[in-house]
Amino acid sequence: MKMQRKTIARLVSTVVAIPLAITTLSTTALADDPTQVTSWTPADENVDSVGATAPGEIVTYTGDVTTSDETAVTASNGGGVNVIGNVSESVSSMGNGAPIISVDNGSVNIAGSVLIPESSPIRNATAVEFRGNSSVNISYPDSVIQGGTEVVAIYLDSDTHNGSFTANSSIEAHGSSIVIHAANGVSGIDETNIEDYLPQINVYKISGDANPGVYVYGDEFGVTDYDTELVMQDKVLHSINYIVHQDPLIVVDANNPSTGNATIIDSIRSLTTKYVSPSELASNPNAGFLAFLNSDYDLQVENNTNNAIALVTPLDTVRSDGSKVYRVVLTSTYGGLTLKAIRKQIAEATGVSESQVSLVVETPSSQNSDPAPSAPSEIPSGAVVVSTPAAGTPAAAPAVSGAEAPSRAVSLNITKLTPVQYQNAIVENVASTPAGTTFRVTTDRIACFDRKIISAFQANPNVSVEVLFPFGNQMLRVVIPRGYDVTKLLDEKGYCGFLRLASILGAEAVR
Repeated sequence: MKMQRKTIARLVSTVVAIPLAITTLSTTALADDPTQVTSWTPADENVDSVGATAPGEIVTYTGDVTTSDETAVTASNGGGVNVIGNVSESVSSMGNGAPIISVDNGSVNIAGSVLIPESSPIRNATAVEFRGNSSVNISYPDSVIQGGTEVVAIYLDSDTHNGSFTANSSIEAHGSSIVIHAANGVSGIDETNIEDYLPQINVYKISGDANPGVYVYGDEFGVTDYDTELVMQDKVLHSINYIVHQDPLIVVDANNPSTGNATIIDSIRSLTTKYVSPSELASNPNAGFLAFLNSDYDLQVENNTNNAIALVTPLDTVRSDGSKVYRVVLTSTYGGLTLKAIRKQIAEATGVSESQVSLVVETPSSQNSDPAPSAPSEIPSGAVVVSTPAAGTPAAAPAVSGAEAPSRAVSLNITKLTPVQYQNAIVENVASTPAGTTFRVTTDRIACFDRKIISAFQANPNVSVEVLFPFGNQMLRVVIPRGYDVTKLLDEKGYCGFLRLASILGAEAVR
């Protein structure tokens, strides 16, 4: 049942992209325009395509649009389409490979997700095909754009640089999130000027199975040298505005050149930053942007990929209002940068003023350690190192200025231990820690505590537990104070990951 022309509304005005801050889409006629704009409603069933193909033509549809054999949303020749719902390809259809959304000198706003289902037989279909001076905004909270080898295909011509593509969400690709093509008959675009023809690209997070998430078809631009094609690809990556999600407690002084490359883009009302390559960071250690946070908190980056997203460095300075200053550098071409404010409770946990508490990074040194109580013969040498500073074996327990020195510490190389060996090393050592003192656990990677470990902490309530673990390029320290109800740390599955521990009790960072 085709309903593409059912209630197309005409409005003689410029089609404007709806900002990210707006979570519903609506169109209102100008006061001097007698034409009232109407909308489709969910009562219109089986809608599989929505289109606006004439100048000033605007169509708003409330509900999901699922196509089986054609493009679901079409906006061209100055027309605009608003969809309050998801736009997707039917799983049951083979389809004809048409893009799910096609925009050519038009405007599209989607308050939902754009999906090519994982099980679809045409999973290589393009989610969004972008041409000309167009505007595409897919920015509803928690929305995703899911596609195949080319999720967003952008065709460059002499007018493309006037448009904009915004996705304040994740673009999930089986190949590349953004692919750059040359429009038919276009010439003169190459590695020297490709950024001049790009639309404004604003994205939160992209992906790519075999590349940085962006691919340029160099041969379409007359470029046959692979290295030159990589230069074009790199210029696209450096042109992207990566949207930054942030805790409201974190302040970024955007649009101030002295504070780095963070910018508030008014058209999308969002904070963005640029990717910084390793060579750029090496030549400019002040790359990135500055963020400011109340001294009662620490700033952390929420990891959304297996690789580090950004470098976060606390600076040895404070603002006039007493807030701490951090330098943040986006180092991932995939983006996904979320800044979090983690409340510190070190003073409450240790009785020591936070201003007197700092972390040091453990450095390799000779070790004269007691054998681990659980020390089975199969534990690799050096995988479990126990120290009792009072007995003169402090190698695994470096001093933390102003903090209570541990009476027993265990340093674990988790990569060399089985889960049972890791568990036993903690359980048996905390049991051997004298009441009224501190037990320290240091690991070489982020790990978690299970019910057995938490039960061991609970059985020795007069011992403080100090946890040191790496997070990106930082070393974090979290303290579980004596008498704390450790059962509150477990999640519904009976585990407490180290990052969960830090979010509950607060963490002190080394760097």
